[in-house]
Amino acid sequence: MKFSGADLINVLNDVEYLLISLRDIGNFYYRDVTPPDEMTQLAYAVETSRFLNKPEIDQRLEKIKKILLEPLISEVGTNGGAKLKKGLKKIACWEHPGD
Repeated sequence: MKFSGADLINVLNDVEYLLISLRDIGNFYYRDVTPPDEMTQLAYAVETSRFLNKPEIDQRLEKIKKILLEPLISEVGTNGGAKLKKGLKKIACWEHPGD
């Protein structure tokens, strides 16, 4: 399995964008607030949710997933690709509290 240099740069750019943005949001809201008050925590949560819910974020994550999956699927073939996707569906994801 091999990734092209361009694919790796794309993935790293998107990961860096996400990590740096989340770090900067945290720094903006928490840099000079010790301990953080409720308003700071609420503002941070709202801004983080706003950032993560932008369609652009979902698109970037889908692009990363596609880049990482393509070589795996081509290496293991159609049946192996189906098994891989099935295995990924078993990942425990967020559920509504109380579910």
